[in-house]
Formats: sequence, C-alpha cells, structure tokens
Amino acid sequence: MQKPKVSVIVPSFYRHPYIKEVLHTLSLQTHPVYEVVVPDQTPLHDVPDGFYQAIQERLPLKVIHVEEPNISAPRNLAARTATGDILLFLDDDVLISENLVAAHLAVMHDENVDVVNGAVCLQKTLPDAYPWDVRNMDPVRFFLAAPNHHWQGMMLGVSSCNFSIKKEVFLKVGGFDEKLPRMVDFELGYRLFRAGAKIHFTDKAFAQHLRAPGGSRQNPRNHNKLVAALYIHRKHFPGWITTQFKLKMSIAPLFRRWSFRTPFKVALGTYRVIRASAKVNKLLGPAKKGIPVIVDSEHKSGNLALNQAA
Repeated sequence: MQKPKVSVIVPSFYRHPYIKEVLHTLSLQTHPVYEVVVPDQTPLHDVPDGFYQAIQERLPLKVIHVEEPNISAPRNLAARTATGDILLFLDDDVLISENLVAAHLAVMHDENVDVVNGAVCLQKTLPDAYPWDVRNMDPVRFFLAAPNHHWQGMMLGVSSCNFSIKKEVFLKVGGFDEKLPRMVDFELGYRLFRAGAKIHFTDKAFAQHLRAPGGSRQNPRNHNKLVAALYIHRKHFPGWITTQFKLKMSIAPLFRRWSFRTPFKVALGTYRVIRASAKVNKLLGPAKKGIPVIVDSEHKSGNLALNQAA
C-alpha cells in the first residue's frame, strides 16, 4: 500500500528565526514529508539572504512570496499549489516532535477520519483538564474551540496552528474564509462539520505554540475580535442568536455590579457593536434569512461526498 503524501503548509511573516526551527524538525520526521510549502508574506528585501536556499538542500521546499499579508489567502494559495494527498497546516512559531507527521497519519487512519486536529499549548506539556473557564465562553467559542488538553475524541472545530486534512475535503468546502479577519480556523471547522467531515482531536500530535513576535497578528486588519465573532454569528447563526450576541456585547454591564462608569461602558459597547456590524455588513452584504449550506452529505469509509445547494 502506497504511503500517503503529506504536504506541510507553514505560512510565515517576519519570523525566519522561528520557521527555521520548524523546517529543521520537518526534515527529521520519522515519516518523511512529501513537500513543504511556505507562503512567505515578508517583503523580499527583508528575507535573509540565502535563507531558503540553505534549507532546500535538506527538505523538498516550495516558497511562495506573497505581497499582501493575510491570515487565510496565503494558506489557500499554498493548498492549491500543494500536490500531496494530505495537507498538514502548522504555524511558523511552533515546536514539534520528530514524529508529528506520523502521529497525524496514524490517527487519521486508525480513526477513519477526514481531519486530525492536533493539540496545541503555550507550555511544554498539556494540562489534564479543559484549560479555559467555560462559564464565560459564548456558544460559538465553546463549541468550536479546540480542547487542548489530554483527551481524544470527535469535535466541531480545527486549530490552524496544527491540523491535518485530506486535500480533496479542504478544497470541496472552499478552504479558509478570506473575508474573515480572525478565528478562521473555528469557522472552517464548523463548515467542515456541516459538510459531514469527521474531525478528530488528539493529544498524540502535539505542538507547543511560542506566540512569537511578528506574524499576521501585527496587521491591525487581522486582529479585530468583535468583527470576527459577529461575522461568524451572522454567517452561520443569523437571526435571534446574532441579536443575543449583540445585546450581550453592548448592554452586559447593566447586569453586573453598578458604578458611575456603567452608563459609559454600555454606550461604548453599543458603539463598538454598531461599528462592527457596519463592517460585517460590508463583508457579508445585506442580512438574509439564511445562507447557502450543504444540504446533502454522505460519509462512507472515510470519504466525504458533498453536494452544494444550488
């Protein structure tokens, strides 16, 4: 049986000291990678001289120079360029083990799934329990966020920092949403779930996230949390759920301990919601009763069959 060809995608932006370590570890994998595609958004004049040439001697590397920094578009471009059967997405500031690729493939095969969401943690080891206070998480965040602790099982979302997916599945659902400023992995995971894809979370494929300086987050257009959250609500949960979210973000201070600043907080929250709503309206267009969704999906033997609604 032919081994799966794994194309590793590592988008980068002003993080060459960190991606150098990622690429080095990828060259030592117990399951050799078929290729590594790096969509580098750093201006060419800021890329260290001969940086990628030295690495290409040890690794099958494709470098795509992207002029406009963005969270999603470079990943989608790299996915279309990749020629492997499996796409493995990694951030450029992670520390990984030499068996990461093998772990992704083993879980994908053993669990017969389309997507493997590897665990990610800021520390060297994973916690034993859910690391966030779920009482303060809104439904979108709770259901789409990765657990990121010692656990194995099915889930709704993916973490673009460390996940693998069958290329045909990624392309069928349209890849990452290039209009969304943040939380693109959550949104992609939900579309995969709606399409019938099987997503498995595993702590066997682990990556430590360094949260290094630089990266696409330094672009202000890619870092508006409220716009991103409202965009996801409007796109996938239109109507009363979106209205509830707006109310929560605007008038929530009224239901907390009162102070002389409470009216100011409500006014500021309402202003931010109105401003974010205007931006989301430009991105998504006028509000609609619903959105086109995949209405018929069938999953057999790990193969995803999708029929887009007309």
